[in-house]
Amino acid sequence: MPLRSLWAGSTPDEHQLQRIVEHAAPVILQIDAGATIRFAAGYHLEALGLSAESLLGTSFSEFISTHEPTLRGLQQAFMGEFGTSEIPLSGCQFEIRLTPMVDQRGAIAGVTAVFVDITERAQAAEELGRSEASFRVLTESSPDAVIVHRFGRIVYANRAAGDLLQHSDASDLKGKPVLEFFAKEDRPQAMQRIRDAATSSEQFQDRFRLIRRSGDEGAFEVTTMAVQYDGGTATVHVARDITQALRMQTKLAQTERLASLGTLAGGVGHEINNPLAYMTANLSFIIEELTRLLPPNESEDNAELHHALRDVQDGTGRVKDIVRQLNEFTRVDSEVEELIDPRAAIEAAVRMSWNHVRRSARLQTHLLPVSSVRGNTSRLGQVFLALLLNASAALSAQHIAESVVTIASYEEGENVVIEVSDNGPGIPEEVLSNIFDPFFSASADGQGTGLGLSVAHSIVVAMGGSIDVSTKTGEGTTIQIHLPCAQERPGEQAGEKSVLVVTDDVRLLEAAQIALRGNRIRIAGKMSIASPELDGEPLDAILCDISSADVDIASFGDRANRGGSALLWISQQLDQVPQEHREIASLCLQKPIGADSISMQLSKLWPVKNS
Repeated sequence: MPLRSLWAGSTPDEHQLQRIVEHAAPVILQIDAGATIRFAAGYHLEALGLSAESLLGTSFSEFISTHEPTLRGLQQAFMGEFGTSEIPLSGCQFEIRLTPMVDQRGAIAGVTAVFVDITERAQAAEELGRSEASFRVLTESSPDAVIVHRFGRIVYANRAAGDLLQHSDASDLKGKPVLEFFAKEDRPQAMQRIRDAATSSEQFQDRFRLIRRSGDEGAFEVTTMAVQYDGGTATVHVARDITQALRMQTKLAQTERLASLGTLAGGVGHEINNPLAYMTANLSFIIEELTRLLPPNESEDNAELHHALRDVQDGTGRVKDIVRQLNEFTRVDSEVEELIDPRAAIEAAVRMSWNHVRRSARLQTHLLPVSSVRGNTSRLGQVFLALLLNASAALSAQHIAESVVTIASYEEGENVVIEVSDNGPGIPEEVLSNIFDPFFSASADGQGTGLGLSVAHSIVVAMGGSIDVSTKTGEGTTIQIHLPCAQERPGEQAGEKSVLVVTDDVRLLEAAQIALRGNRIRIAGKMSIASPELDGEPLDAILCDISSADVDIASFGDRANRGGSALLWISQQLDQVPQEHREIASLCLQKPIGADSISMQLSKLWPVKNS
């Protein structure tokens, strides 16, 4: 049937146009108002095993096997609308484009149906679908976050991306601007990487900080590249969370720095102890000789001289004690756990920090008797020292008369609680979550290493405890340390003990009497006076000040051991006690020593009641 049967009028090129249509690759059908095929042409007719003659006069619905989507498209075309559908024919996939035709009066006279072979395109789309399905399977099982975006908007995010960015449903990320998940400072570099990936086949790897839903930032290693996704070019970010890895690296660096600090402190302490040892020995010699030549009771001047020398002797003792505490605080090999009295560690920390704290605040202590805890004295002292130094640093900008740092100890249930508080400005909310991070410091002037609270937190957690922080802007900060009780209070031993104290040092005697309250105490000023006591009633323990020795120490120690007594040597110069004397004693203690320390040492030797 000629073309003019449906088109109004004719042109000189009509026959040429008909030849072109008949040899065109698409199949072209003309359908009249009764849905009957009136014209058929196209190269693909032969490929479909059809001819124009076999189609003419037949029903279009029969040709398409009553394919519903195409029939709906035909109805739309008869209503003046364009219609499209896809249909499989003879193993190929065709797209049908249905266009209404009008006559000279403008009425719809029929429909033109153009069949375009889209088999290859359909196969490519199917292959792409399979590829994207495989992509999703791989990415959904990946521990790394995978985010695909196009034109700056996220079009796909895997489950790991949702988890790492704290979105329970990864689909919530779709449609969001990808740059809003990068830290503000990193966005320019991230934008540049997206541009680089769009113009290159390379992969770019960077370290970015990504923002989680809570507002916290995490460190991520991000690989950026261009990919084909959902039929178009897109950018993919593969992000691996390295926050914990960086923290581990920081902790390793921290450990190395602390070890170096311990080595340095040990060397300084050794250099100080050497001259201190002969200064102390010479000072004792001067006092003894002066006492012999100028007795203090002969004149007021002599008494003042003796008093001044005693003050110097006390001062050298304090210097030695500070050096010893410094070595304990920084020694990395002192990891022995034992039953300790937290108050002893607090008192040591107070002495170590006093000169620093007093420059910015008044220091108040409220130390109630508490149970023992299990841990290491020097490491627990580090905790209290760090808290005191941080509290005083928070008050440095205030007037000293108004600034107060308070440290208290008490029991709460089965825990020992140590509380350090200050009335400073408080901790800003934006830095509160970071105060225990290694090397984090909120100091505006750059002072401090940021190690103190991090190390303190690690020590307390290792002891089975916890740290709680409460702060209020303008009112101050309170840090509570909760440690599990190990035993009852030091000194509350099971049953009354019989103890012999051998010393002519009034301060040591007072400390021993306080520590041994509730036990039977016998006192002797010299070893020779104490010797008869060794043959009398059995003694549970003997506290003997070696400076009181006026008989053979080894012989005295052997007799004490034969009697089954626990022997504690006490000396001003512990490092000068010969090894053979150390071996016959249960413990060796160094002056100055307080009641709490004596109680703690005795608790190691005597069974104590369970809490």
